Amino acid sequence: MPESTIPALLGRYRPQHVIGRGGEASIFRATDELLGREVAIKLYRSAGEEEMAQYRTEQAALARLSHHGIVSLIDAGIDYSSPKDPRPFLIRPRAGLPAGGDGARRPIPCPAGPAMDHTPGGTGRPPGRASA
Repeated sequence: MPESTIPALLGRYRPQHVIGRGGEASIFRATDELLGREVAIKLYRSAGEEEMAQYRTEQAALARLSHHGIVSLIDAGIDYSSPKDPRPFLIRPRAGLPAGGDGARRPIPCPAGPAMDHTPGGTGRPPGRASA
């Protein structure tokens, strides 16, 4: 389905443009028109009923996850705007996506401690630290 023909999913998530593509899905920069915020949409390729059941199971599992290191799931569903081409999707916060929408990968800042030495034969501790 071309970008220009993708409808607002669930009547509120409006895709703007593709920021990434993979083997099973495309990622769109989008707007939540109800709340006026930017989101990311992962729109999967169309699938048969067996795959749809798997997507529903995965969506339910993602909805139960809650951890500071995991990007939250805002919403999920299946786009039936083209009945012969149903497409599952996930809605997540836009956090960490490139601001320019150019698809370029950029590091996401992480409030981590000192780097650990995980090289072969390394201590697994910050450099210069003696073992306990």
